[in-house]
Amino acid sequence: MCDPAETIEAGDLSPDLIGLAREDAEPELASGKLRAAVEKVERELIISTLAEYKGNLLQTAKVLGPTRKGLKDKMARYGIQAGEL
Repeated sequence: MCDPAETIEAGDLSPDLIGLAREDAEPELASGKLRAAVEKVERELIISTLAEYKGNLLQTAKVLGPTRKGLKDKMARYGIQAGEL
């Protein structure tokens, strides 16, 4: 809790919460390249979810949210092959 007139700064937050205060923070994330960071997280999430569902695109799409076609488009953009998992 803080006074409504005060601003919460990144330093006020737990390092676990912001994930950037760690010494091992990845350069992409620490440098503020939002698009690259989002793409990296999205790619890793797709890969891990595909692995969890043994390459099943329909189940992966249901869990992650896009349509099956949307998932396939993202996989093509990131060079992910379901058969490789």
